[in-house]
Amino acid sequence: MRGSSERNRAAPLALAALLFAAGCSRAGEVAPSAASATTAAAPKAAAPAASKASAPAVVVTDIAHWKHPTKAVFAKYQVTVQSVTVQDRVATFQVAFPFDPQTGPNAARLQALCLDLLKANGGWAYSLVSPADHVQFDVEWDKRANQINIDNHEI
Repeated sequence: MRGSSERNRAAPLALAALLFAAGCSRAGEVAPSAASATTAAAPKAAAPAASKASAPAVVVTDIAHWKHPTKAVFAKYQVTVQSVTVQDRVATFQVAFPFDPQTGPNAARLQALCLDLLKANGGWAYSLVSPADHVQFDVEWDKRANQINIDNHEI
């Protein structure tokens, strides 16, 4: 009978540990709304993961019915969003640019777009992928330098 009473005491402890871990985990969290963004959009601190497994990706292809503050920014710059993938709190926007994002004359326009998107995305880091231009831009806010970082590479 002793084994039975130990199991009965262990069950509430296991449940409490599970509830605590679920309450502390932010693995499924998606970027907050722009209402929480400040003027100098700083990324949120990463939460400790409940486990090493990644959350499944969320993919949005129905852009016409998709609602997010970044959608207005894309419209302002006439950038077409083809799909959005969110995994581990990082959004990847597959886009088509109306300008060549890799040329010097468009650098200021690209930086303005990226900064506006960072603000609209609540300060969360994100990526822009343009298959037509064979390029990916990884964008984040550097709190130490108080500036935007845009890392680009060929895809």
